[in-house]
Amino acid sequence: MKYKIVKNEEKYWDFVRRLRNNNKVQEGFIEKVNISEQDQNRYMKNHNDDYLICIDETSNELIGYVGSVDNDIRVAVNPIYQGKGAAKFMIYELLKVFPESYAKVFTNNNASIALFKSCGFKEVMYDSKFKYFKKEIQKFKNIINNPFKIVEMFEEEVANYTGAPYAVAVDSCTNAIFLSCMYEGITNKEVIIPNKTYLSVPMSIIHAGGKPVFKNYEWSGLYKLEPLPIIDSAKRLTSNMYVKGHFMCLSFHIKKTLAIGKGGMILTDSKEASDWFKKARYEGRSAKNYKEDNIQMLGWNMYMTPQVASHGLALMQNYPMNMADLGENEGYKDLKTNDIFKNYEQI
Repeated sequence: MKYKIVKNEEKYWDFVRRLRNNNKVQEGFIEKVNISEQDQNRYMKNHNDDYLICIDETSNELIGYVGSVDNDIRVAVNPIYQGKGAAKFMIYELLKVFPESYAKVFTNNNASIALFKSCGFKEVMYDSKFKYFKKEIQKFKNIINNPFKIVEMFEEEVANYTGAPYAVAVDSCTNAIFLSCMYEGITNKEVIIPNKTYLSVPMSIIHAGGKPVFKNYEWSGLYKLEPLPIIDSAKRLTSNMYVKGHFMCLSFHIKKTLAIGKGGMILTDSKEASDWFKKARYEGRSAKNYKEDNIQMLGWNMYMTPQVASHGLALMQNYPMNMADLGENEGYKDLKTNDIFKNYEQI
């Protein structure tokens, strides 16, 4: 069965009363009294918001209820649904709303004791009649500084060095190219690239919906994905290199000049594009906690971690003002010799 929790409201009051009056259910309650409809209405007018109702998501059958009155938990399940995980489900849901709730249980009520222990409750005290259980709520320190500020600092450092107004850090040059292609909207469009480059470039074009067209020419340091304003600059990172009006995709692979280990970056002079890249790299999220965020776009998991960015920031301290382009040891393989690319055009 699949359960769901709904807020208590007046239409459920009599269900709670009838279940509370059930002889089998009353066995586990401290007070064993039959509640009249009048008494129930009077009680619920004061405690309606202290209760939650459990419903079978498929059939909409009423399964049970759970409540926290003065932080004291009371839970009941329709006897025909007992033993199917409903009570445990309701307690977990109750703690989301009333995290400080505790359980007061007869010392000989082994079933209820086992239930609360299975939900992570610990015995905190006892007397001659009752045992008291509470679940410890893990508390976390409120940090002063967001660790992702390190990523912003690294972005600012690279932007300043290259002369780009904006820089957006990602987890690889491959994904920098992919996101740039997605931003440009290349579905069914042809994109010309050299036939001798790294194989993730045409793959990124294909994943973004485009069609790579291979052209046999020599290049050094960087090349443009024609006719797009996207430049693969995996082999170049030097000062004042930014080309206006373009998305320049950098690599921080272990074999590159700024050898962080893995990572990439998009240089741009477009604030709009920079904002889009920052959300796209992080599942559409903004800088705030995702529970407080209103996600309005689909994104990917392609962000750079603070650990990687801190390494890059440290390396930038001693990075030379003028760095020569990297070559490729023994040259790149002709990508058209791979079966996966054989059906794509060569010009």
